Amino acid sequence: MAEQQLQLEEVGRLTGLLLEGALGPEDRRRLEETLLADHAALEYYQDYVDVHCLLHWQHGLPEGRGASGEGRGAKGEGRGMAGSPAIDGEEGLGIRG
Repeated sequence: MAEQQLQLEEVGRLTGLLLEGALGPEDRRRLEETLLADHAALEYYQDYVDVHCLLHWQHGLPEGRGASGEGRGAKGEGRGMAGSPAIDGEEGLGIRG
């Protein structure tokens, strides 16, 4: 149980970096491998991104925070659903559920 909690905390940390546009290639690889291997981690990731999107949509983020401008987003604006950072760019995670 404690090991699972530590893994979910790491998924949360890496997801936060991803959403801030600060996730490096090695961390991106580790996050992707974890999400592909562990269904609980994938659910945690999805919940984290859902909450982020809802908060972003309801309250927005100040300029210079959040989206790094990657991905297509709505009408090519470089943002994902509800204005959150898009992760569907060339280096997107490619997670398939």
